[in-house]
Amino acid sequence: MVQIYSSSFDMFNIQERSPPTDGNIISAKVKLNELFLTWLSKTESVQYIGDLLNGLNYSSSISSSTPTTTTNTTTAIESSSSSSSGSDNITPITIDTTTNLSNISIVNQQQQQQQDNTNNNNIKVEMIYVKNDHDHSPPPVTNITHDNNSINQSTSTSTSTLTTSISTSSYKRTSYDNDEQSRNDDDENSQEPERKVYKREPSVIIKIPPFYKSPPTSNETTMKMDSDLAKIKNRYDKFASNQIQSYDDFESLLKELYNLPRIVIRLLFKQMTASSLNQSFQEFGKFWKDNIFGKETEEILFNVLRKSKSSTYLSYDDFIIFVKTLLEIHPGLDFLKNTPEFQERYTETVIVRIFYINSKQKGRITVTDLKNNNFIKSLCLLDVEPDINKHLEYFSYEHFYVIYCKFWELDTDHDLYIGASDLSRYSNFSLTDKIVSRIIESPVFTEDPRYYGSKLSYKNFVWFILSEEDKTNNTSIEYWFKCLDFDHDGILSFHEMEFFYDDQKERLDSLNLEPPIFIDLLCQILDMIKPNNLEKITLLDLKNSKLAGYLYNILFNTTKFFIQETKESVPFSDQSMSDWNRFAKMEYEKALAEESARNQIDDDDGDDYDDNDQLYFEEDIDDDDDDDDE
Repeated sequence: MVQIYSSSFDMFNIQERSPPTDGNIISAKVKLNELFLTWLSKTESVQYIGDLLNGLNYSSSISSSTPTTTTNTTTAIESSSSSSSGSDNITPITIDTTTNLSNISIVNQQQQQQQDNTNNNNIKVEMIYVKNDHDHSPPPVTNITHDNNSINQSTSTSTSTLTTSISTSSYKRTSYDNDEQSRNDDDENSQEPERKVYKREPSVIIKIPPFYKSPPTSNETTMKMDSDLAKIKNRYDKFASNQIQSYDDFESLLKELYNLPRIVIRLLFKQMTASSLNQSFQEFGKFWKDNIFGKETEEILFNVLRKSKSSTYLSYDDFIIFVKTLLEIHPGLDFLKNTPEFQERYTETVIVRIFYINSKQKGRITVTDLKNNNFIKSLCLLDVEPDINKHLEYFSYEHFYVIYCKFWELDTDHDLYIGASDLSRYSNFSLTDKIVSRIIESPVFTEDPRYYGSKLSYKNFVWFILSEEDKTNNTSIEYWFKCLDFDHDGILSFHEMEFFYDDQKERLDSLNLEPPIFIDLLCQILDMIKPNNLEKITLLDLKNSKLAGYLYNILFNTTKFFIQETKESVPFSDQSMSDWNRFAKMEYEKALAEESARNQIDDDDGDDYDDNDQLYFEEDIDDDDDDDDE
């Protein structure tokens, strides 16, 4: 708030224009201030401002709040022109700075007592600075008491008061900056009074939408159930004998209600008709409430596959019926119906690949694992894409063909188990003997206890080849870390790395390749992996580095290590195709080329054999003719 006591005085004469100097500019500003104060002291101005204030909706009540603490500073501003002497009419002016000078109230006072001393002919300016916090609390209530010398003002939100007495006897001021500097010094010396904070409610309430979808209420669930039951009832009325008598009836009913993959619908049908084929409306309604209604697709599949209702995870055996159902319904696998041996190997391959991608705890899959991966999406794609080889993640027959051919080449006795000597021949003896032993000693799936730790089954071989040919995914990184960490402390120590690299170095020395010693290689490894602790490497360090496969090849794969060392930089694979998909495509094309060449050779040998037989037959006939002639 600003309160000004101004006296009426004569207008100042404006002299002729002089060249602009600092003194002239300051003098002009002082004169403008004087003109403004003179205008405010006139009766017409008071009436005009009073009319403006009549339209404001401020409360006119006067509260008896505690007076604010004031700090008085006096600034004498001398003017170059003399002011009129004698008694002046003093008009108190109140200016509210909290409303940006838009709220101005002028209170008319009676004429003050004439002062004999001419030095006391002053214009008293009381400026109450109130901190504007831009809040929307009610405006302060001001108490004004009529007194001969001063006006007492009380406000509930004022924080500091600056009182300035301006003498009208002279208006000499050397510099505007000096006045501002003196005012700042006074503010610094004054103590800041206690501030009041007003707690206010927001005038506008904005509703922020939730980040999650709230679960349906009991009423919404009941309405949804009644609606679905009505649709089921209408469909049942169209069935013969009002019963489900075939899979087509069951599929058409569920397709009308839900968007489920076809293989999930077939599994549900097998579960429902395990006891009886014909299902009445009441029997289906009970099955529908227990297994389908209100559940997500992952939950439905999980409940159908698990053998026990108390089980919290799915094991390897739980997925056998899943793959067998896939072989029955997918048109891209019809050619396997007459080859039960390949069906069994294909089933094992698909199940292992499902666990390889979806299982966090190796050998177990939970509902959360299914929800966190794209398995259900892959099942939906099976319904729209008849070419099974385009489903690269789980179901590609070409990928199965590559894996099974690799295993068949190593399994010389064809008992579906390979030993250390067999596995060492993989990829033209690329793996060192120490890592081969660790692979066989660390199986993912437990097989016949007679072969545990001594031979590798086909299922564990599938896990191995997926990890060997693509060392960029997390499952592969975890698999090889487990093989290298032979003391099972969760840390890949320098001793463990040197243990495996010694075998690698011996092989490279035998090839006269002059490999580096481990101490020199260790600096390169640490610069590449950048572990948090330079004395050890953890699994998290390998995953964060994105170069775990490069380290693994250094330690135990001779062929890939040699290829890496001959390149100028660390290779980064194309993200459009994974390393495994690239390897499987290349190997399948190579197998087709070899098979085509082999068939061509067989055809050529057969043609030569037939020609020779024909030639020999003609020679025999000629010999017989000669004998007859004789």
